[in-house]
Amino acid sequence: MITSKFSPSVYFFSFLLLSFPFIAAYFIIKINNLLKGELTWGVIIFFIIFGIIGVLVTIWGLFVEMNLRMAKLRIDAASIEIIQMLGFGTKRKLNFSDIDGYIIKSFKSRGQTQEYFYLIKNQKAIGVFSSLYLKNYSEIKEAVASHLKNFG
Repeated sequence: MITSKFSPSVYFFSFLLLSFPFIAAYFIIKINNLLKGELTWGVIIFFIIFGIIGVLVTIWGLFVEMNLRMAKLRIDAASIEIIQMLGFGTKRKLNFSDIDGYIIKSFKSRGQTQEYFYLIKNQKAIGVFSSLYLKNYSEIKEAVASHLKNFG
């Protein structure tokens, strides 16, 4: 059985994503205090836009990054178990025979090439893991790829 190991970037990004709403609220309160409560339309619009961006970043971080990509993986000879939310969330066990294949997509990040590994079933992604978040990505990738067909 192979178990994924998180890289330090997972914990750093998780901390940033979870603390972002509090940091945004702190800055809004500080700006309001600096203005001594004298709000103009420009300041109100700024607060609204800043608040909307804060909510969107938090939703994206929780539901896309942490829920989908920051998952703990356990791989045995016949299946892969995906535990979402850094290993504290919902567990899904997928048999390799039920998965059609995989696609690997690359992207550049800070001068390095990172990869997303998508598990495909019925032409839809049912799981994803990333080289950005896993220390042993190569080992996990080889173990999963040996059981599945490459679509890309």
